[in-house]
Amino acid sequence: MISIWKEGTADPIMESMSATAVVTMILILGFVWGGLGIILFTAIRRERAKST
Repeated sequence: MISIWKEGTADPIMESMSATAVVTMILILGFVWGGLGIILFTAIRRERAKST
């Protein structure tokens, strides 16, 4: 992947994006999915507690 980027044959969007931008994006996505996962987990746990 890195060799393709260096040659400049990759998408212009990927070329303009720096490593820090990619890391930041991954971190933000991780937090979003982590938050959704926690919300889902607690909701399921609460429903199970109600039913018993």
